[in-house]
Amino acid sequence: MPCPLVLVADSNAHIRFFLKREFMAAGFELVFAKVHTEVLRLVQHDRRPDLIVLDTGLPFIDWASAAARIRSEAPQVPIIFYTPYAEDVENFAFSGADAIVEKTPDPALLITTVKNLLARNNPRAKNPPGSSLEQNQVLGEKN
Repeated sequence: MPCPLVLVADSNAHIRFFLKREFMAAGFELVFAKVHTEVLRLVQHDRRPDLIVLDTGLPFIDWASAAARIRSEAPQVPIIFYTPYAEDVENFAFSGADAIVEKTPDPALLITTVKNLLARNNPRAKNPPGSSLEQNQVLGEKN
């Protein structure tokens, strides 16, 4: 069975490099986008991502518009908004995302959220080690 393919959309090269290292160590395959047009192109690709991590600061598009455009192409693909602002997580009311996670120096929460959403999206897959569906209720994950 192939590794889950995660699309990380972030305009910051340092964050992309950091997440590549961390996600690959956790057993994921990654593809990257720097702008929203790359996200849409990759969502339409033959091998569609299993999940999308979308930086809320991606240039030239707002969060809700980005999620709506992705949903029109790939309605079953979970979307995580990845934000540098704690208040965004606290006030999780963004349409279109399945979860929102704050950017921190420790990617454990993001990786756990990815694992949980993938497990929830594929009920036949067993929960990955270290996943906890209860924990994501604190993250603002939509049920």
